[in-house]
Amino acid sequence: MNKSENYKELLSYRKALLEYPVFINEQSEKTKINFSFDSQLCTLISKYKLPLKEASLNELEHIKSLLHWISENIPHDGYTNYRSSLNACSLLDYRFGMGQGVNCLMTAIIMQELCMAFGYSAHLIQGNPADYTIMDCHWLVNIYLPSYGKWATFDPVWCGFCYDAEGTPLSFLEIRNMLIKSEKFNMYEKVKCGYYYYLLCRYLFFFGYFTYNGFGTFDISNQQKIYAAPVNFDSQAYVDNKSKEKAKSFTDDLKEYMFFSRHEEKAIHTNFIGGIV
Repeated sequence: MNKSENYKELLSYRKALLEYPVFINEQSEKTKINFSFDSQLCTLISKYKLPLKEASLNELEHIKSLLHWISENIPHDGYTNYRSSLNACSLLDYRFGMGQGVNCLMTAIIMQELCMAFGYSAHLIQGNPADYTIMDCHWLVNIYLPSYGKWATFDPVWCGFCYDAEGTPLSFLEIRNMLIKSEKFNMYEKVKCGYYYYLLCRYLFFFGYFTYNGFGTFDISNQQKIYAAPVNFDSQAYVDNKSKEKAKSFTDDLKEYMFFSRHEEKAIHTNFIGGIV
């Protein structure tokens, strides 16, 4: 993509954000999130010699060290052939055993579970563009930081997060609102992407997440996916249309299609986003 095309797309992403700026920042009973700190998470710490939380470090510094560990050890592969259990133990065994990378969902699962292994509340966030024909999304991790009294969003694929002028890390919705208002914020200086602002504008249009969070979040049998969209945007039609287009590529392999799409049919669509920001 040349600079002209990049700029044209950036303008279209910002236009969509401006056209749909508002979420209902309240919590619905149907969209509450829960956390289960499974004992299997603790095995990750010793098995992979994860960076420990030193007494002198606050949780942000510790999470940054986990972010760097992933950046240094988990290569990104958007076309990975991995189709087994979606939990950090299995994914890391695959990465180090087979020497292969994983996609953004799998990387986010690893980040989520590494954080939960240390006791942090963390959940997956699916960032979606405004146009379903783009046919992609990007997975992030929302982590609660007790010393800041708030959620902050981290991007383990690009080693990225954002913070305000006072150094306070930002959640995905705070970043979205600042993009809409053209307010200044800072991107982590070690982010591994020279066009990260472009990606933020692209993927922070509306969001998906899960109500149950713990070991193997994506594989939990009674899992409930939630889509939170801005007011007046029809996320149900968006997901339906995207699913139909995606299914065309898997007409001979329904199992392959369902591996990543298993939660779409029963997803709840709402404009409520309170409780996760």
